[in-house]
Amino acid sequence: MARPLKIIAAVIAAAILIGLMFDARNALMRWAKAEEAPASETPLPAQDTPATKPVAAPAPPQEAPLSEQIDDILMSQKAGPARMKAVLAVFGRWVKADAKSALTWAEGSLQGEERLGALREGLSFWAAQDLNAAATWASGMAIDRSQGEALESLMGVWGAKDPIAAAHWLGELPPNAASDRAAQALASAWAQSDFPQARAWADAQVQTGALTPAGLAVIRGLAQVDPQASARWALAVTTPQLRAQALAAVVETWSAQEPAQAALFLSAADTPPEALRALASAWADSDAAAASQWLESQSAGPGRDAAVEGFARALAPYDMRTALAWADSVGDETARTALSKSLIEYWMSDDPASALEFVREKAQATPAP
Repeated sequence: MARPLKIIAAVIAAAILIGLMFDARNALMRWAKAEEAPASETPLPAQDTPATKPVAAPAPPQEAPLSEQIDDILMSQKAGPARMKAVLAVFGRWVKADAKSALTWAEGSLQGEERLGALREGLSFWAAQDLNAAATWASGMAIDRSQGEALESLMGVWGAKDPIAAAHWLGELPPNAASDRAAQALASAWAQSDFPQARAWADAQVQTGALTPAGLAVIRGLAQVDPQASARWALAVTTPQLRAQALAAVVETWSAQEPAQAALFLSAADTPPEALRALASAWADSDAAAASQWLESQSAGPGRDAAVEGFARALAPYDMRTALAWADSVGDETARTALSKSLIEYWMSDDPASALEFVREKAQATPAP
C-alpha cells in the first residue's frame, strides 16, 4: 500500500512543478514584450517630460538699401524711358520715407534726365508735405537747370497754397533763369486760383519801369491760363514800350497753342509790331504754311515787316532759301538789308558751301549797273 501512495505523491509533485515552470515562462515572456515596446508607449513621470519648444518662422530676406536698388537698375538696364520709370518708382518710395536724404542723394548721384526727373518729382512731393523745408533745401541747390526744374515744381505747389508768400520768397532769390522759370510757374498756378490777384502781381512787375526776364515770365504764366484776358491787360499798359513788351510775351505764349485765335484778336487791336513778330515766329514753328498765308494777307507797313522778320528767322533753320525770299519782301530797305545780312551770316556758320552757292547765284542774277 505504501508504494502506490508514493507513486501518487510523486505524480502530484511533478504536476505542481510543471505548473510553476509554465507560470515562470509566461512571466518572462510578458517582461520581454514590455521591454520591446516603443519608448513613447511607456509614459515618463510628469516632472521628467521635456517642454515642447515652438519652431521659429524663417526671417524675411533683408531688403537692400534703396540707393543700392537704384544702382542695380542703372547697371542692369539700358538708358531710356523704361529704366527712368523704374528708377523713379524706387526713388518715390525713398522720398516718402526720407525726402531730404533722397533728394540730396539724387542731386549728387543721378545723371541726365533721370536726375532732373527725380529732383522734380521729389521736391514736388516734399513741398506738399513741408513747404518751408523743401524751399530751404531748393534754395541751396547748385544754380543750373536742375534748380530751375526744382523751383518750378516748388512754385507749382506753393502757388496753389499760398501764392503771396511764394512771391515774397521768390523775390529774395538771385535773378537767373531758374528763378525766371519759377516765376512763370508761380504765375500760372496763381492765375488758376485767383486771376485778378495774379494780374496784380504782373502789374507790380510793370510798375518797376522796366520788364525784367522774371517780369516777362510772370506775364507768360498768366497767358498760359487766360491768354485773351492777358492780352487785354497788356494792351491797357500805359507806357508804350512796356505795353509792346508785355503784349509780345502774351502773344508768344498764346501763339504756341492757338496761333489763329491770337492772330484774329490782334487784327482787331492796335497791335505793336513786336507782338506781330512774336506771333509770326511762334506760328512758323508749328505751321509755316498757315503762317505764310496769314502774312500774305497783311497790309504793307511796319507791322507786316516785323511779322516777316519773325517768320523768316523761325523758318531759317529749316528752309533758308524760302526764309531769304520772304526777307526780300520787307518794305523798309534798311530793315530788309539787315535781315538778309543776318540770315546769310547764320547760313555761312551753319552750311557755308550752300550759302556761298546762293550768294554766287544771287550775284549772277543781279543785272550789272
